[in-house]
Amino acid sequence: MALWGGICDILGSFRHYAEKEGNPKKLNKKEVKELLVEQLGLTGTSSSDIDATLKALDKDKDEEVDFIEFMPLLAALTSCVKADPNEKAPSTLLRGVKTIKALFQKHAGKEGDKNKLSKREVKELLQEEFFEKEKLDQKKLDELFKQLDSDGDAQVDMNEYFIFVAALCATLNEEL
Repeated sequence: MALWGGICDILGSFRHYAEKEGNPKKLNKKEVKELLVEQLGLTGTSSSDIDATLKALDKDKDEEVDFIEFMPLLAALTSCVKADPNEKAPSTLLRGVKTIKALFQKHAGKEGDKNKLSKREVKELLQEEFFEKEKLDQKKLDELFKQLDSDGDAQVDMNEYFIFVAALCATLNEEL
């Protein structure tokens, strides 16, 4: 259940900083700065850089970043973080991102493109991560795959996969 662990690391990191002041489901400017410095190692980040980051993430202009607004940062991290399982992540947030990326890479490419998941690879990933003992219904798998495959190329790329994982994170963030 590596995916669950990665999701918990990401949500735990977000919540750890969001709960420090004010709204426990949103990051304010100070919390964004602390997260960037402590989780991503961006020491020496200027106040103007923090303002620019907050402005870029804060789509509803309330001067706070909720989890949905936080997702583009996670997507960017996913594309630039190495998923080497032998290399220890320097923070909980990066460990979660690395775990999610490594899981994608573990399953992708068994049937072709190593940067995409085929329907069979998606089924294998889901079966392994969510449905260990019960058989995954083919009709439900077909529906889910159609939703995941937003560009209709019959494969799920890293961005489509990440949207799925981010949606799971957002749903769990609201539920917890």
